[in-house]
Amino acid sequence: KLGYATARREHDRRLKELLNFAGEDKFDIFWGPSGSDLIYIPILFAGMLYPNRPLLHMLTCPEELGSGTKVGASGKYFMEFNQFGEAMPKGELIDPNLNLKVTHYAARSKGGLINNHQEDIKDTIREHPEYAKIGSLVIGSKSGIENNVDVIDHIDEDMLWVVDLCQFRNSKRLINKLLDRNCMIMLTGSKFYQAPPFCGAMLIPRRITERLQQADTLPDLTPYTRLFASYDIPEQLPRLRKAMRPFENI
Repeated sequence: KLGYATARREHDRRLKELLNFAGEDKFDIFWGPSGSDLIYIPILFAGMLYPNRPLLHMLTCPEELGSGTKVGASGKYFMEFNQFGEAMPKGELIDPNLNLKVTHYAARSKGGLINNHQEDIKDTIREHPEYAKIGSLVIGSKSGIENNVDVIDHIDEDMLWVVDLCQFRNSKRLINKLLDRNCMIMLTGSKFYQAPPFCGAMLIPRRITERLQQADTLPDLTPYTRLFASYDIPEQLPRLRKAMRPFENI
């Protein structure tokens, strides 16, 4: 019988074997107790990489996201209980000191056509020069939304990009293309294909991991100890792991 830490490493190995091309190792893995919990990870990372700056979260296609993800994107608790079985103040900020603004970009026009958000995102960035920024895109939603990820190539801004692939009906080539563009990727299994509930993984490109390792100081991690366990965090980020509870979420 595998110990819990060994089992986690085996999950890492299998996911890396599935998604990396031969001879490559492009990402580290941050596990989440659900797909919605993953939305807190870029908020945590922004606090590490851009300390003492207000945060702007640009959320595309909110109609295509789960209700929990939309609430979590604004830095609020979406759940009534966390993975530790503790009651959570649903709807309240996870961190009362969090200075976070969220902007939304509709998936479709009134006529039902899929919107291209590139110019709107550019305008928002220009209007918020002092903010650290997260850009959240969606690919492979329930209704077939596919954000044009080329927007990333047309924006000259040091910011975090996150792509929601939570239905996980995408090619290995697309995943590697996104990793090459320095995108964090949110994954769950597709429930249609009988994936288990309450599973999630964030793929973190190695360049982002390296930046996090070099971060001078950590933000107050107390809010995140209510969300994540040490085993959720990649071993490549030992300072974060040490701050969390060694809880074995079987």
